[in-house]
Amino acid sequence: MTQSDRASAWDALAAECERATALMTAGLPTSMVWSTVFDAPHVTPSGAVSAVAADRQLVAGAWAASLESGAPVSVTLLMLAQTYRAIAQIEREVDAATAGPRMATRVMLTLPAIGVLLAGALGMNVLTFFVSHALGVACLVSGVALVSIGWWWSRRLVRHISIRSVPRGVVATVVVAGLRVGVAITTSLDALTQHLGADHVAREIDHIHRLQTFSSTWGMPLADVLLAETTQARDAGIARVRRDCAELAERLLIPLGACVLPAFVVLSVVPIVVELISASGIARVVT
Repeated sequence: MTQSDRASAWDALAAECERATALMTAGLPTSMVWSTVFDAPHVTPSGAVSAVAADRQLVAGAWAASLESGAPVSVTLLMLAQTYRAIAQIEREVDAATAGPRMATRVMLTLPAIGVLLAGALGMNVLTFFVSHALGVACLVSGVALVSIGWWWSRRLVRHISIRSVPRGVVATVVVAGLRVGVAITTSLDALTQHLGADHVAREIDHIHRLQTFSSTWGMPLADVLLAETTQARDAGIARVRRDCAELAERLLIPLGACVLPAFVVLSVVPIVVELISASGIARVVT
């Protein structure tokens, strides 16, 4: 599954949230909206759908908690839709950042095969060098090891960019939606705990209580303060991931230069040079 597939899955999830909000605004019952939008067959690849499975459960939990507490679910869905759109864009930025180094790596990995073919066209059999010569065995082992390390290193750098660090803000937005229609904070938190789990709610409950104290001290609407803080935290998380994406293209050049280029040298250049020396008789003259 490629970054492009994952981006399509995030876009599809964002579109479902936006579509559900539009249908509820038009007056359709929530049960009909859920069955029409979220229970419909997915057109994205199954592997890409699995990448967003956890967030689909998050949407379902937020939906159920909102209905139970009496809070409008549209506020939460719009916040999630904006987040998922941003995540889809991040996936595309990762794909763009890795395109150049991936192509360079593929070219470098094909050069040893091209070198062997050129050597064969010149009458040299460098394949025997890898199996009948101690230096050849060392070159083969070290070349394969360098390619494997470079592949593992590159994948680790790409996986280091984690969209899981982007806050979804589900708990805060459900509380905000409830506050705007007169639902008590404790009612929203109890519903969220039931449908999302105590661990998920506990990570944000202290922050909500601190903002509640702050808003009551200064006479500010808690809903506006909480929504602003949640939006800021989400945007900061997205900015951090985008910064990592911008640095990824340069970081991927490190395994290319440290592993793939030396692998080309030991798998292609060294065998050809050794065969040229052997065929020219220089080694016998020196001996």
